[in-house]
Amino acid sequence: MPKGKYKEINIEEIRANPKNPRGIEIVEDEGFKNLTRSIKEIGVLRPLLIVQENGNRYRLIDGFRRLEAADKARLDRVPCIVIRENDMGDFDDEDYMFQIHMNFEGWEPIEQALALVNAFESIEEKIPDEFTQPDKFQEKRAALVKAIKEKYNMERSVALNIVRFLSWPEDIIIKAQEEKTRWWSYIISIESEIIEPAIKNYPDFFVRVMTEDQVREALFNKVRELKSEDLERAADIRYAREVFRKPKTGNEKKFVIRLFKEFLKKGNKLSFEDIRDTYLERFPEEKQALSVSTTKLYNAIGKFEDIINSFDKNSLRIKTKKNREKIKETVTELELLIDDIRKLVRGLKKLLRG
Repeated sequence: MPKGKYKEINIEEIRANPKNPRGIEIVEDEGFKNLTRSIKEIGVLRPLLIVQENGNRYRLIDGFRRLEAADKARLDRVPCIVIRENDMGDFDDEDYMFQIHMNFEGWEPIEQALALVNAFESIEEKIPDEFTQPDKFQEKRAALVKAIKEKYNMERSVALNIVRFLSWPEDIIIKAQEEKTRWWSYIISIESEIIEPAIKNYPDFFVRVMTEDQVREALFNKVRELKSEDLERAADIRYAREVFRKPKTGNEKKFVIRLFKEFLKKGNKLSFEDIRDTYLERFPEEKQALSVSTTKLYNAIGKFEDIINSFDKNSLRIKTKKNREKIKETVTELELLIDDIRKLVRGLKKLLRG
């Protein structure tokens, strides 16, 4: 990565970066007010990272909240690491933002993925044309994951989920960022549990009936219509995975394609659980294959018990004063719920032991 030089720069000469995945509007929460007070008293301790565009004009790469807090604290100049535009080489703003915030773990998964939009599109353009067909879906995805993994030196599972998320239509990604729900986990779940196995086992559907993006949009709207809470929504999505786990042929294949098409139809009231139940009613032998032995259930309950016992209520993230008050109100209820779960788990284990 290119290196920069330390300088103190006039605040007025630094412009916000429109490519910032967090946007360029500051939420003046308690954290921002504390940051402003601190900067007013002792100054900016961690330099901003900026790119010198031309003359005395600079583009911000990292430190937007510090810049805004310094301005609010009426500072004229701030410490910066300055990189010349010509020294950027193959790195663009998003590359820098991504690497910085991966190091400091300052971004949520959606923000990390959005920092790689341009890199993803550039890599995608280099994928051979023959990989664009549904029957080459796995090869294309593997190539994208490999390229992202190697370029940013990340775990394959992280690169895979970023590719899964950025494969969705831009307008849906924007909505997912704007809506303060668990859209990252929903999209990853839809992609891994439904889209990927459906393309693998029923590629014809994506050629003759609907495109990948049309399916994604329909499933996005299905999840938005769910009235359940966040965790229940994630469970709802997983109901549908049984429909696409195994490829079918002949009339059985036609049945699955018809069922999927009906499920995705706009205005259709079939739920994720409904499509699973309809499928298992048609193929009862699949239901038998899903059954879990007593030993497996006992072991799974044991692992769940370990997780419950190791849960630390102090690990709950508190970002704002409002959030802190809300957590305080619910933490007692959470502790009572965990006690009830412990009792239930002990009862189940006792029952399974006979």
